[in-house]
Amino acid sequence: MAEEKKYELTDETIEIYGHTLHRIRALKDFRTAGFLPVGMSSFVKAGDLGGFIESEDNLSHLGNCWVFDNACVFGDAYVFNDAKIINQALIFDNAMVSGKATVEDHCEVGDYACIHGAAVLCHWACIKGHADVYDRARIIGDAIISGHAHVYGSAEVSGVAVVYDNARVFGDARIGHRAKVYDNAAVFGQAYVFDYAQVCGEAKVYHDSRVFHRDVITDVLCVKMSPEPKSSNQDAEEM
Repeated sequence: MAEEKKYELTDETIEIYGHTLHRIRALKDFRTAGFLPVGMSSFVKAGDLGGFIESEDNLSHLGNCWVFDNACVFGDAYVFNDAKIINQALIFDNAMVSGKATVEDHCEVGDYACIHGAAVLCHWACIKGHADVYDRARIIGDAIISGHAHVYGSAEVSGVAVVYDNARVFGDARIGHRAKVYDNAAVFGQAYVFDYAQVCGEAKVYHDSRVFHRDVITDVLCVKMSPEPKSSNQDAEEM
């Protein structure tokens, strides 16, 4: 049975990086899933105009994925499942955005990068190389994820922080300001890396560790916060 089309290409076009893109128009009603900016409706109705794609190979007719506003998808990039591309975001090269992921604002996803799960990219974030961002990870600000880096779990990378090479950031870790995580380093648990700090080499920073100022960590750093002192009533109960 032929695949039911969800949208069509209109005659409205734009040129970007040597590619001709067409604005899309919805052919049926559907509801998008996952994160949406405040005040934005999750409903797409037949006749609604969307963003721009180069061809139908860029946006699946299955699922509830959609390209909104003036966002662009081109090259061999592909958006599918329930993913949403919003505002002025650009998805290009061989990048893939899937699951319930949201890419918005002026973010760019290029090369062979993958965004999936319920990941959210906003502001001016840039994901490139073979980077992989997934689960409930958030990349915000002017952060850059590149190389073969992975950001996942509920981790957040913000500011102008950079995660690259084979680095991994996961759990509830936070990387911010102008921090860098690279080589084969891993930051996880509830660790924070910020200011101009660097985590590199084979370093592992985890639990409640805090790395800041201009610290450079190249080895294991595990600083677990002390538990709260027991109350006198608790002590009495245990005696």
